[in-house]
Amino acid sequence: MDGIIEENIYADSIIYEDKKHGEKPPKVPVPKDKYLICHIVFFLIGVSHFLPISFLASANNFWLYKFRDPLDENTSAENRTTLQTYFASATLIANTVPAFIFGLFNIIGGHKFKITSRLLLTLGIELMVFTLITISATINTDNPNYFSPVMTFFLSDVCMLAGRLMASAITIDIPEGPFLLVSIVRTLVLVPLIWLCNAQPRNHLPVLFPHDYQYGIILATFMLTSGLILNMSILVVPKKVSKEDADVAYTLIGLIINTLQALTSPIGLVIVNVL
Repeated sequence: MDGIIEENIYADSIIYEDKKHGEKPPKVPVPKDKYLICHIVFFLIGVSHFLPISFLASANNFWLYKFRDPLDENTSAENRTTLQTYFASATLIANTVPAFIFGLFNIIGGHKFKITSRLLLTLGIELMVFTLITISATINTDNPNYFSPVMTFFLSDVCMLAGRLMASAITIDIPEGPFLLVSIVRTLVLVPLIWLCNAQPRNHLPVLFPHDYQYGIILATFMLTSGLILNMSILVVPKKVSKEDADVAYTLIGLIINTLQALTSPIGLVIVNVL
């Protein structure tokens, strides 16, 4: 027994001496993904997770129809019900608050569950909910109804993707101070400009940008810079932390983003009354 203990102590001392002298551990062979199967699988997982949410959010006319007053034949933008008026802001809260709660749960207790179980449960719930809503959906396809899905949702997603791709191509190391300052100034400038676009109904703020193309330019600029700043913040993580801490750093970034979205999402309810 004493001999075994001495051997273990000797082995531990060898490992300590190796680390002390800075010797690198043996390289672990990395499996080759010749046909990019791993990339394709993760791409499909991302699409299957975000696509239903985009469909539900962009079906604006469907929700306006569901939340209308059936006894009132006047369906103009100035005669909306409370549910119609607060739909976008309430949807944002419904998206961000659960994301924050489950993001926090993922950090605290997510390691107790297998990733396969978490993926299957999440995809199963999304598939069930999306299928039930799709069965009951009837969307009018008149030409005016395409503005909100195309301009607000499709254009936003395209510009966000373009901004993220631009971030991956930028190799300049921007100091943290100026980077944070630009991010704050951009938000303080572009967000109020969106409020001053021709959103109806409104009772207080003036309409300084009455044309659709003006709204499109402002929104595209905001989403393009959002994708750029978000991806640049994520891509800089490997330069700031070790490989062992990278996973924790990415998880914390996701939690911080969800926390900020959850805290700021009720502001949309206030803005609706300010317009």
